[in-house]
Amino acid sequence: MHRAGDYVVYPCEACGKRIFTPRAFSGQTGACPLCGAQHTIGGRGVIPAQAGIERRDADRVPAPGAQVALDLARGASQFETVTPQLMAVGDLSETGIAIVVPGVRDTTHLSGWRAPDHRVGDTLRLALHAPELFRPRAFRAEVRRVAANKDKRTWTLGLAFVGLTEDQRAELRALVRRLVGEG
Repeated sequence: MHRAGDYVVYPCEACGKRIFTPRAFSGQTGACPLCGAQHTIGGRGVIPAQAGIERRDADRVPAPGAQVALDLARGASQFETVTPQLMAVGDLSETGIAIVVPGVRDTTHLSGWRAPDHRVGDTLRLALHAPELFRPRAFRAEVRRVAANKDKRTWTLGLAFVGLTEDQRAELRALVRRLVGEG
């Protein structure tokens, strides 16, 4: 029989899922049972007191009607036509964006779905389509978080913008102000 003290509880650094593991495995390498991200078992060993705390350096705002198209042409020849799939924007800030992406159908998982092929640390090219913008805007962003939604069919990717020009920063700042109603 095992006691509670025989286990460590820690969050997956990629998706935030609470993982329960026998203490004897601490320090070894393992995979998150939800998103599959590789990590050191035991992690930091502590669940943060405030789950879902703001990790961006700017306030998040909802972006109703905004959508993102990810660059799906990776590896495609210049002659192939790739129709981008538009994905809903969960929220937006001057430093990052959260988007909702479909999971991958996988009958080996209990829910029948698994995480998308995007992993923490991947850099993606995306086009932001928002009613407040005259035309879509292109950005590069790094995946910082992959989290399953309640329906298990969709996942939320937390992305941090990378390599922003001053013009892009100013445009994001203006867009966030318009969404808040300040501009």
